[in-house]
Amino acid sequence: MTRIVVDANVFVSAILTPGSTSARVLDLVRGNNVELLLSEIILEEIRRVLEYPKIAKRHRRSREELRVLVDEYAQL
Repeated sequence: MTRIVVDANVFVSAILTPGSTSARVLDLVRGNNVELLLSEIILEEIRRVLEYPKIAKRHRRSREELRVLVDEYAQL
């Protein structure tokens, strides 16, 4: 199985722009077509960036929803 490492920008882009290339990459991960490799540092950066006011205004998800989303990827 192919393994990939993505940075926080890919996650943020996927959340802000469904159907984007970034979103398709994460769809491959969810479909078990590729294995996602993440570090705790990347996960923390994703959480932090998603809470920036300018970004939060665009995705309109609660902190709890974001926590669940990021935790799901951490489990993969």
